[in-house]
Amino acid sequence: MKLRLPLLVALVAGATPLAAQTVQLTPVQQQARAIFRELIEINTSWKEGSTTPAAHAIAKHFLDAGWAAKDVVVTGP
Repeated sequence: MKLRLPLLVALVAGATPLAAQTVQLTPVQQQARAIFRELIEINTSWKEGSTTPAAHAIAKHFLDAGWAAKDVVVTGP
């Protein structure tokens, strides 16, 4: 019992610098993160938000990626 607390403290203290390290994202991961952040920041809540801006944002990303305009359709208000 006496060794458990110091061992736990040592493990937590040793793991803290590892958690603080910044992970280098690949360009694809950076792009995915940016798109995900963009969608999270759009208010799509039931009462005050709308999903239409999110649909338009995704449609724009599809078009920018080279999808044909005839294959990207946003319906709704």
